[in-house]
Amino acid sequence: MTVEIDEHSGFCFGVVNAIRKAEQELERGELYCIGDIVHNDLEVRRLEEKGLRTIEHGEFAGLRDCRVLFRAHGEPPESYQTARENGVEVIDASCPVVLDLQRRIREAYEAVSAEEGQVVIYGKRGHAEVVGLGQTGGRRWWWRRRRIWSRWISGGRWCCSRRRRRTWRASGGLRSG
Repeated sequence: MTVEIDEHSGFCFGVVNAIRKAEQELERGELYCIGDIVHNDLEVRRLEEKGLRTIEHGEFAGLRDCRVLFRAHGEPPESYQTARENGVEVIDASCPVVLDLQRRIREAYEAVSAEEGQVVIYGKRGHAEVVGLGQTGGRRWWWRRRRIWSRWISGGRWCCSRRRRRTWRASGGLRSG
């Protein structure tokens, strides 16, 4: 049997950038990362062997005067605030695509807040990509089941879909954005 690997397979450019930054920063000494830098156990182990210390958000809150890599998945504003308060140097490897989506969610949140609307993120609560999208000061909802989400939308005012990058208005349908 012959197995062919597509020449374009591999990590996305955001993850490649985060790995490159981690490698460069590890040359300077101890470095933490909130969660696995990539969804690939072999690569995580390789970087941990070089000295990368993977931690969770709870541990991050207790760190002082150190360096922490924010991976390609991005982090919510609360993580940046915690870093400032604790003297933590942030090595920001957030993917530009994620940063753009964060901006769009923040803008949607500001627009719907005036109308007492809500931002809904369709995804698994606590999953790295979903946590990184949190731009609403902790005021957001997560849904994994489309049936429940669709029912909520029909009775609500606004929400923002993470997957489709569009804003929905229950009374007016889809609004591109």
